[in-house]
Amino acid sequence: EIFAKSACTYETKFGLPGSEERIWRDACELKYLNDPSNKKQKPSKEMFKQVEETDEDCMDETRKVIRLAKDLFAASVNNDYSKLILSKAKLRAIGGTFGKNDKISDQKMWRVNSWFYLGLHYDAFGEYKESKKCMKMALRLCPSNGNGSDIIQILPLLHMSVRDWFDDDEFNIIDGNS
Repeated sequence: EIFAKSACTYETKFGLPGSEERIWRDACELKYLNDPSNKKQKPSKEMFKQVEETDEDCMDETRKVIRLAKDLFAASVNNDYSKLILSKAKLRAIGGTFGKNDKISDQKMWRVNSWFYLGLHYDAFGEYKESKKCMKMALRLCPSNGNGSDIIQILPLLHMSVRDWFDDDEFNIIDGNS
């Protein structure tokens, strides 16, 4: 509910889309619904309040990867499988693989964000192995290795720390799999 309210407040106050708030709202709902311990309880309508739709013309998300991530999570919540598959494929294509000069060439952080939001999506569905692979790729692509002053660069590090996913597993640079 707090993310839905935050999205509305942000959109009303600034006239810009509250995409991140919408993504986190959807991620919370997906995480709750996919947690086996919650299968017996039905969530209340207040628990997962939908974000009120705003005028789409003035609220178009201009950041490509954030728009795709928002579409991915919204498609998952709405059971729109074709949009889900398409959004996931687009994010994966943008993420690519890790190369020697990738930290320099990804100045808009599209690749980092692609891998991070893919990892977050897998995590929301309880697919931790895939989530861990994505978070490792996001962390590898961060120019500061997760220690920068930009919150976007810190998110993969925070996620991996909370999940205690730091290990000595080898990292396959060629295809992005650990």
